[in-house]
This record gives sequence, C-alpha cells and structure tokens, in this order.
Amino acid sequence: MVVSVAALVPTSASAAEPVARPNMGRDVKVELVLGQGLTGLTDTLACGQETTKNDHATGVLNLRFQCLGNRGVVNWAFSISSQVRALIGPENEPVSETGMRWFRNGKYQGKNADHRVASTYQLHGTLNPVSVGETVNYQDSINFTTTDGRAGTLVIAGTLILKP
Repeated sequence: MVVSVAALVPTSASAAEPVARPNMGRDVKVELVLGQGLTGLTDTLACGQETTKNDHATGVLNLRFQCLGNRGVVNWAFSISSQVRALIGPENEPVSETGMRWFRNGKYQGKNADHRVASTYQLHGTLNPVSVGETVNYQDSINFTTTDGRAGTLVIAGTLILKP
C-alpha cells in the first residue's frame, strides 16, 4: 500500500480502515510500504542484483543483494522525496529515523542504528549476514513534525527473497 503525501491520514487510523477526510486531525501518517510488510508481496533479488522502489511522492528506496559465495549482505538506502521535505519544512529539522529492523527467515536480527539527521540525508545501512535462499523482512520509520505542527511518520517496509 502506498499512501501519497496528498492523502495524509490521522495516525489513529489503521491501514485497513481508509479515512474519508484526509488531512483532518492533529497527526499525519505518510507511508511508503513496499509489499505488505511481513505478510505481503515480495521482491526477489539474485546475487549482485539491485532494485529501486520510487513512488514519486514519499521517496526512493534502493536495495542490493551483494553475494560472497552463498553468504552475503543486503545494502539499502532511502531518500525522502522533495514533497515530504516540503511538508516537513526547514524549521522542523532534523527528522528522527528509528533504525531499520529486520528478520531473517522470520527470526528477529536486530536493527540498524537510529539517526537524527536532515531530511536531505540519504539513510542507509546493511542487513548482515544473509544467505542465498533466505527471506528477509525489513521495516523502518522516520518521524518528523510538519510545517503546521503535526506529528508525522513515514514507514518503509517490505520482504526480499534472496536467490543465487
């Protein structure tokens, strides 16, 4: 599911319950959810392959599976779109990233470091170690304050199947 900046919804609403009146309420939730998190659609990456997810409204996510024999790492990078940066505004910098949480074959592997950075910063990290044939689930959140004082969250989540 992708909720664009134009369809901001209160954070009290669940993704399964659409909100009839966007932009109402105090808080805003901007989501870039790739697949459906731990139970949804997947991307398959082969050794040396990368993919780019870009919904043109919330940002760009790059994922790369770098193999070292049957083992390897998944490198990721995310850049917030100019539309979301305009929603944040320079007076509300920095944004707070929670750190990419990830699972390997359903087992929690921890999270990458959290950051407080400018919204122009390219967030990045490594999911390590991974192996060919494994399934990796990932999720990260970026929290911010909008120009009109509301709290916002941008969510990045998805599933990768790693192939030789």
